[in-house]
Amino acid sequence: MIQASKDGGDGLAGVLAWTHDVRLADQQGTEIVREATPAERAAVAAALGVLSCDHLKVRYTLRPANKDRYLLTGVIDLAVTQACVVTLEPVTARSSESFSVELWPNEDVPAIDAALVGDLDGDEIEPIDNGLVAIGRIVLENAACMIDPYPRKADAAFSWVDEAGQTSDSGNPFAKLKELRRKP
Repeated sequence: MIQASKDGGDGLAGVLAWTHDVRLADQQGTEIVREATPAERAAVAAALGVLSCDHLKVRYTLRPANKDRYLLTGVIDLAVTQACVVTLEPVTARSSESFSVELWPNEDVPAIDAALVGDLDGDEIEPIDNGLVAIGRIVLENAACMIDPYPRKADAAFSWVDEAGQTSDSGNPFAKLKELRRKP
């Protein structure tokens, strides 16, 4: 199911989400495989800012950790087509990455401490809201991190010459400044 969120939330969940909420009581201990439909892949491509999402599949398992907490582990398989940053031609990329997230009751999730924001050593912590976990949002956020921010075709070369501004000292920025100072 695809749904647009108008709640003004931050990040990808606030734009367009691949919704896949699961009830913890129904999914513990078994491996679940979920593959995005063509319509969902189109929405994911729009949310991620790529030309197309050619494949999105997640395999995950929910296991009790301790108390009312759970551990979500899995693997995301992603294939996207992006525009080359040099030529704007399509570039395809495939990746497969594992993820691990701790799930805590909403009221136990600690407030974000600015001093700990840069600490990436531990598992992420996500809230359990009324027994539901937003796995689609978690997958979408992890998929966004898997995408190359500067895709470049293998044979792409950037060459540009400013013919209008060329002078004998065109490679020297100080010569350009000197030339500009002379102008009234």
